[in-house]
Amino acid sequence: GSPVFPACQDIAAADYHAGAPDFRPTPGAARDWMQRAAGAGMRYAVFTTKHHDGFAMWPTRAADWSIARTPYGGDLVREYVDAARAAGVLALIAAASRTTPVLLITHDPAEATAIAAHCVSFS
Repeated sequence: GSPVFPACQDIAAADYHAGAPDFRPTPGAARDWMQRAAGAGMRYAVFTTKHHDGFAMWPTRAADWSIARTPYGGDLVREYVDAARAAGVLALIAAASRTTPVLLITHDPAEATAIAAHCVSFS
């Protein structure tokens, strides 16, 4: 944990996979994250919504390993974007697959250009 994000912690892969079906964030969690981010002076936040063969944080029919399999019943990606916009924090979404290492998504072309200026490519 940290003073800004006290719930952050390392988790073993086996625990991650075993606990995913029971995943249910506290209602309003995304709003709390973005209020803390704005309070810490963050201007943007990146939410990794799916990592390689990992769990998708939105309800998708393209795969069965997603938040749709949990008791949560919501769309954490939508909640994150809405909360970030309400807090004045630029919401960025990262997703990865086996063929695309990282895809960074924003709704504003000017924001995408500004972000690209700060990115470093690793090969």
